[in-house]
Amino acid sequence: MDTPDLLTPAARAKLAPARILLHETHGFLYLPVLARTEVAAAAALAHLLADGPGTAPFRIAWPPLPDPTKGEPEPAAWEAARKQLLENFDHAVAIQAPGALLVLDASPSDRHRLARETVGYLNQRREALRSRQLRLVVLWPLAAAEALMAGAPDLWSMRALAPVLEVADVVPEIVERMHSTAMLPDAAPTGGLSPTQRQQWQRWQATHDVNAARLSVADAESLLHSLFGQREWLAVAELSEGVLRHLERGDAADTLPLRARVLSGLSVARNEQGNRRAALAPAREAVRLLEGLAADNLAAYAPDLAKSLANLSSPLADSGDWAGALAASRRSIDIREKLAAENFAAYAPDLADGLYVHALLLRARGDNAGALAALERAMKLIAPFAALGTHYADLRARILALRERLV
Repeated sequence: MDTPDLLTPAARAKLAPARILLHETHGFLYLPVLARTEVAAAAALAHLLADGPGTAPFRIAWPPLPDPTKGEPEPAAWEAARKQLLENFDHAVAIQAPGALLVLDASPSDRHRLARETVGYLNQRREALRSRQLRLVVLWPLAAAEALMAGAPDLWSMRALAPVLEVADVVPEIVERMHSTAMLPDAAPTGGLSPTQRQQWQRWQATHDVNAARLSVADAESLLHSLFGQREWLAVAELSEGVLRHLERGDAADTLPLRARVLSGLSVARNEQGNRRAALAPAREAVRLLEGLAADNLAAYAPDLAKSLANLSSPLADSGDWAGALAASRRSIDIREKLAAENFAAYAPDLADGLYVHALLLRARGDNAGALAALERAMKLIAPFAALGTHYADLRARILALRERLV
């Protein structure tokens, strides 16, 4: 493959300062490269190393990571993987000759979580890197840029020169070729997807662009629904952000309901990833949009508004706004009360789920009596549904577990 053709001329211009630094620096160098996709990261690295000094880069090995398609991995599994990565990093530093070039590639999507948890270690090891005059290129996911800045403030002094590679910076033909020839590993969470959805996900992973991935809006929403059901929170967050970028290109009022649903799902995904501060803005925007829609047609948008209000309560609580969190939760319950009164079979489980969330908030504020009352009501609501599927059985189990802690 002809390296200069991997990137567009504009992208090569972006990388020019970083490439000069990499080729001209013989002592310690820390060079982060932010990339929207794994393809962009691979293309950037190939360009940076083209026609460079004869020293071959040493790639720091990544350990086997927990398989998210088999359920949420235990924290101990992630901790073991993190420790192994740190050991691999230390081994690489120890065995390389002065002036060697190390590459830490955190761009594949299955590495994002581990990368965020270990970035601070780079900062702790900066003296070892400097003393051995090692050069380190870090390929970092653009979505996790804040973690890189927070975790390695000293090393991040290079941020002014850190290039950012977007989907459009890679020549489209190269994207297709790199995936069709299996040059990049498939890190997609495809275990629970249909064959068609697996192909859609692979195209999305290659481009991170709804149009380029040939996804209709309906396809994207269906794919999001499947990924949400698998609790693939990183995938949900990245695809949600892509769908929102796509929707922002148009002004059509009929996209507002979809925008609100995607924002609400994005908030849940960020919250589940532990990025609670970033979960608040999309949750608030989802509620704002749905309140406007419900003002004109309450019957059509009340269920989505109730769900979004419940989703908003958690990041509000995490931000310290307990009054706002409880108010959002109560509003959600009030709406679901009315819906369940009109159609018990359709909306009673949602009301029970809302009462469980409200009980969690009350317990956190020390109102155990109020929390128990909400749980008792939720138990009565869910009782007729408990044998109908795993979702209802799981909700009942969570209600019982919380009640036992309160009694």
